[in-house]
Amino acid sequence: MRLVAPILLLSARLFAQSIDVYSEYWPFEGASVSPREIISPAVPRNGFTTFKVLVNAPPGTSFFLFCQTNPPNLVDTRLYKIAAADLLEPMRSPNFGVIPGGQTSRAYLLDVWVPPDAEPGRRIRLELQLKIGSWIVYPLELRVQKATVPGIRKPGEIPVGLTAALERNAQQDAAFENLLQLPEVWLMTAGRIADTWTANSPLSTADDPEWYLRVRDLMVRRANTR
Repeated sequence: MRLVAPILLLSARLFAQSIDVYSEYWPFEGASVSPREIISPAVPRNGFTTFKVLVNAPPGTSFFLFCQTNPPNLVDTRLYKIAAADLLEPMRSPNFGVIPGGQTSRAYLLDVWVPPDAEPGRRIRLELQLKIGSWIVYPLELRVQKATVPGIRKPGEIPVGLTAALERNAQQDAAFENLLQLPEVWLMTAGRIADTWTANSPLSTADDPEWYLRVRDLMVRRANTR
């Protein structure tokens, strides 16, 4: 009888139910550093900001996944299930899901589109809500920036896969680079490339998969001043 409580406690830890949010670059596994904490991301206008979402629960667990914003309808949110071969399956909110047998998580992609006429400085609460018996909430505060992605975007476009979504976001960054012509961006990128040639670099791909977010932050900050 003395072993019952420790066993139950261990089981609860092994099969913890949670929802985690990561940047688009986080690989879910294989990195040796902690991921960037996503709490109050700065989001440019006329563009997409993308997050990876992981629902964690025991194999076979049924759940509902909700995504909502407050105030509503100021940004467009799209939720996709990351399927085999990194294909994206559009999901409605709320989404009914099941943790696959033999696994302890289900991966999603969250796309947030901010229209070009959004009010700079506006703060929008975005909540991912997970219902597994009780409620688990992951709150985000989106900070709308003055920075506006050049060109005309299509908020309704659906990327066919994870790679396509990342390439689309890279095109947004390229538009910023062409607009700003920032020497700092080129220096940071060149430095990163040089680091990959150093076997013991602290910024190797495996150690810092989110290194490029610093470059993107710089571009958005500089675009805010134009």
